[in-house]
Amino acid sequence: MDSAAAARSLLGLCLLLWKSGITFGRETWLTTPITPEIQRQTFSEDYIHLNVRNKTLQNSVGISVSYFCSKPCIVTLEAKASLEFRNTVLVYKKRWEGSRVRKNRTISVTFPNSMVFRDDYLIKRSLNVDYVILYAWIIHKESVVHHAPRAESYWRAVVQDYSFLDPVPPFERPYKEHKRCLTWYTEQAWKLQANRIPQCPCENDLMEINFPYASSGEGTGIVKKFQKFKNRELEAIRKHHLSYPAFTISLWLYLLCYCERALCGILYFINSGEMYGTPAVFLTNEDFYYDDTDGYLVLGGSGYVPGIKGYFGSVKYYRLNNLETRRFAHPFSNRDISERIEMFYQDCANIQSGGLLYSLVAAQEGDRLALMNLGYKHYRGVSNYPQDLEVSYAYYSDALVEAIRLQDDELLKALAKENGDIFIDYAKAAKYWLKAEAMGSPEATFNLGVLHLDGLYPGTAGRNRTAAAGYFYKAAEKGHMEGTLHCSQFYITGNLPSFPRDLEKAVLWAKYVAEKNGYLGHIIQKALKAYLELSWNEALLYYILSAETGIEVSQTNLAHLCEEEPNLTKRYFATDCIWKYYNFSISQSNAPSFAYLKVGDFYYYGYQNQSRNLDMSARMYAQAALMEDAQQSLIQKVQRWLKEDLFLEVKTQIQGGQQNQTHLLTQMALRRIQ
Repeated sequence: MDSAAAARSLLGLCLLLWKSGITFGRETWLTTPITPEIQRQTFSEDYIHLNVRNKTLQNSVGISVSYFCSKPCIVTLEAKASLEFRNTVLVYKKRWEGSRVRKNRTISVTFPNSMVFRDDYLIKRSLNVDYVILYAWIIHKESVVHHAPRAESYWRAVVQDYSFLDPVPPFERPYKEHKRCLTWYTEQAWKLQANRIPQCPCENDLMEINFPYASSGEGTGIVKKFQKFKNRELEAIRKHHLSYPAFTISLWLYLLCYCERALCGILYFINSGEMYGTPAVFLTNEDFYYDDTDGYLVLGGSGYVPGIKGYFGSVKYYRLNNLETRRFAHPFSNRDISERIEMFYQDCANIQSGGLLYSLVAAQEGDRLALMNLGYKHYRGVSNYPQDLEVSYAYYSDALVEAIRLQDDELLKALAKENGDIFIDYAKAAKYWLKAEAMGSPEATFNLGVLHLDGLYPGTAGRNRTAAAGYFYKAAEKGHMEGTLHCSQFYITGNLPSFPRDLEKAVLWAKYVAEKNGYLGHIIQKALKAYLELSWNEALLYYILSAETGIEVSQTNLAHLCEEEPNLTKRYFATDCIWKYYNFSISQSNAPSFAYLKVGDFYYYGYQNQSRNLDMSARMYAQAALMEDAQQSLIQKVQRWLKEDLFLEVKTQIQGGQQNQTHLLTQMALRRIQ
């Protein structure tokens, strides 16, 4: 089997990281055990045994210690607890000497108030306790090396025993009876909040993707931004993990070929300084670092590294926990889309595949229509695709028109019409670009931003991303495509104070740039030409291709074509394309009044399986009323079902250009229904 065929396989990648102090920076299929495995010495003459009467953690726990020493010895009893912020905290310790006498000693073990009582006016905060372990062991006096570290520790014991105590949740613990009097004011204030249980925000540490993502191997991918937890305990744990990281990553991958460069991105972190952070998993990864709130997480490619060529499936990232491998379930391992992808690449001609598989395969190959189709479906959450703005942005950014980069020396030389080296006087360039920018040139504004972004602006030291972002935004406002693209990247990453993360803006700006490509315009032009030549099948094909990418004009025209040629469209559509694409059209910000009037008619008269809905009809007519070209048609439609006095009022208000036309017409529809 050649290397390409070997790479074309299903990979289930599960990375589980141990505690930082033990195996930090290593990849493993195991996890660190919470408690060490204890080797009991059953053949020793000495023995020790713990008998705990009540294993529930409480203020005073009665423990019976039975032991025998063959030589003069030291008996030690310890209690260690795992708390919400620290592990193996020593909370109790007692030592005594023993001799060659069998004894059974009873001890009452007490614990800190914050571990066994509820919050009150003195105990300000109860601690969450994960577990408590009681250790007991015997050390012979003659074997003790004085002043040696860990000379009398549990690990050097002759015999040893341990037992667990079951913790009690903070709000199930009793109040402590303090032997002191409160002032009247303090007592009343305490009574007001004594039995109040705070409600924590519903949060968890899991980031999850359960829908397949096609990675074309370019510099684009899914961008995830993490915020601080609102839950007090989770946020405290996150801060603790800055120095003591513990997290789990589980990935489902289908690789088509090996990485063609030094590194191909799988999952990695980029911090606020636009530097690699942790976690960082490449196709050839080496190390891990951890702080996931000071930047953003990328799955696939970015501006710094290309992505893999293949598919991402189930992705799970537990920000705060080490989990065992048996606790993972991969939805894509259950013979669904993974089998179909495998069969497709094995050239099974008889495979029956749906639109999802073909869209994924085409998008992976970089087909712009497929990329825009998937971007639109995930943006709107239609056709059984989950609404996911981050995935939508990844597809739209992959479909953007390729731009000329300053690193492309050959192309720059061709444009400069010379074969020698290129020398640029940045001081003169900045001077002229500033003049052009003052005259309204968007290209000059963008170029000034590039100088700041690359650290080439005269008189400044280093890169200034904030200044660059300001120029890019100005250029975008003037319609500059590359400036708009940069702004969408700033919005998706949220790494600049002037560009806080805004997924909606990021997707809309990337969608805007993706739709301004000549190839898509060529498809729409071919659809119109076929329609004018009465080539219905060809027109239908091209309008479907462009409508599925989210282009409003194609959606409206396709719905109209479905009305004109119902017999033709019934052969190709399982659902009613008239209802579907008119509704797609009115969901766009630039939908025409014609589409609103059509949908309004559907709701007014009732359409196939849709019952009459005068309220929705009124809303559609009201929206159309805001557009001047639809006012006369709207007045005629409203006159059908409004009383004469209400009709005159509507007509007056519409022609008067009132601001509340939508609200007015909707209210009148409701009055008519009543």
